[in-house]
Amino acid sequence: MSFSPPTPRRLERLRRQGATVEPLKEGRLIGPVARVILTAGVLLMGTAILGCALALTGVALVIDMLILTPVVAIVHGLLR
Repeated sequence: MSFSPPTPRRLERLRRQGATVEPLKEGRLIGPVARVILTAGVLLMGTAILGCALALTGVALVIDMLILTPVVAIVHGLLR
């Protein structure tokens, strides 16, 4: 939430006070070659992050089974 007046109103007030505002130049921020390289990097990093998340899930499941297996074996032996 902003308590500042809307931008058009602020610009109009500045124009009335004698300020000039240069129009923004619409230039490309990034070239096509850089865009391709950046896209490839993001896809590579996304794949790596997804792989790490999957590996951590596997590690968590293994740890759970290390704790759960003896408990289930003991309960099974007692109730048998």
